[in-house]
Amino acid sequence: MLILLSLLMINALFAMSEIAVVSSRRVRLEQLAARGDHGAKMALKLSSNPTRFLSTVQIGITVTAILAGAFGEKALVGDVEESLKQIDWLKPAAGIVSVIVVMGGITFLSLLLGELVPKRIGMAFPEPIARATAGLMLVISRIASPLVTLLTFSTNLILATLRIRPPTEEEHVSEDDVRAMIFKGKQAGVFHEAEQRLLERVLRLDDLKARALMVPRTDVTWLDVNATADMMQLTVATSPFSHFPVCDGELDTVIGFVHVKDLVKHGLVSGGQINLGELAHPVLYVPENTLALKLLDVFRTKRMHIAMVVDEYGAIQGLITLNDIVDVVLGTLPGQGDDGESMLTVREDGSILVDGRLPLDELARALGIDPHDFAVDGGIGTVAGLVLVQLGHVPKAGEKAVFRNVELEVVDMDRARVDKVIARRMGEAVPG
Repeated sequence: MLILLSLLMINALFAMSEIAVVSSRRVRLEQLAARGDHGAKMALKLSSNPTRFLSTVQIGITVTAILAGAFGEKALVGDVEESLKQIDWLKPAAGIVSVIVVMGGITFLSLLLGELVPKRIGMAFPEPIARATAGLMLVISRIASPLVTLLTFSTNLILATLRIRPPTEEEHVSEDDVRAMIFKGKQAGVFHEAEQRLLERVLRLDDLKARALMVPRTDVTWLDVNATADMMQLTVATSPFSHFPVCDGELDTVIGFVHVKDLVKHGLVSGGQINLGELAHPVLYVPENTLALKLLDVFRTKRMHIAMVVDEYGAIQGLITLNDIVDVVLGTLPGQGDDGESMLTVREDGSILVDGRLPLDELARALGIDPHDFAVDGGIGTVAGLVLVQLGHVPKAGEKAVFRNVELEVVDMDRARVDKVIARRMGEAVPG
């Protein structure tokens, strides 16, 4: 019984090591290996060549299972048969019944103690067990090298025939995987709900472009280089902004930017003469397709926090600041527009009243749709742009467009700009 139990424990060791290495997080092992953990380094070697490792494990499990069955039958069947012969009605079939009882018992113990329990333990503590058993598995792999090599070659040959790519050493992690891990972390108490929202907004930055975050040119407040002191005072007093583009007659001829404190310092309040051309700081231009993360790098490199957004022809489309990007991370989108009005309002019937400037990914999330499934070809980033593309003309209030099973109804126009839109999923209510 001791020998049989030892064989079962060896089988359990192989099974536990197999599931531990497979279940271990590679990133965690790499972190431990970087700190000098020898077991983690060996576990990484095993996971980098899974076919060879699994061949070693399978050889060990198969050999121990055969030995356990053969030894159990040899050692126990005779004793069990003699015991069964003491029962009169079982005496004629004592030989067959004894084999069934012994093999059934060994099979049950093999499954329970040799497979199920150790695998559950390996899944519960993957990294510690992988680090503890990796060295032994490498030694066994070298001892059984000829057979392991044959099995590895045969496995790879069959995979190549089936056109199945063997696993690579790199572990590919998608953005959805990261979001799922963050969600699980919040459920487990690792992240607070506020931290989860913050991390998800940071991930959004790689999807948003400058044109989706900028202030459109129709809403840009600028100062004419030839403006009088009274005109400058009126513009600054009626505007909530602290920076103003300085232009020569029109927005397309930008000279630079000026800060309110510079205007005050040089006599805006005291009534002194102000030369905007001399006060203006250099202007930074960025393409409208620049990603938000790239724009952060540009602002950091240039040591500036405001830029003019231009299209492919060099025409100015709007203005973007560092605050516009920070707003995304801090969660003010959907939030307040320039006039203080909410850009997204869920109505009682489940439809959503949105500002035409709202980014499409925000509308998709509000409708319970994957933002990637709601993307539009051609670089369209706002609700107003989507309506214009779908209708093919400047709409009037009351016109409707349909995109990906979402109805978009124009309810208000600001001259040629789509100002307010009601969005609703066709045939179903919007998730709360």
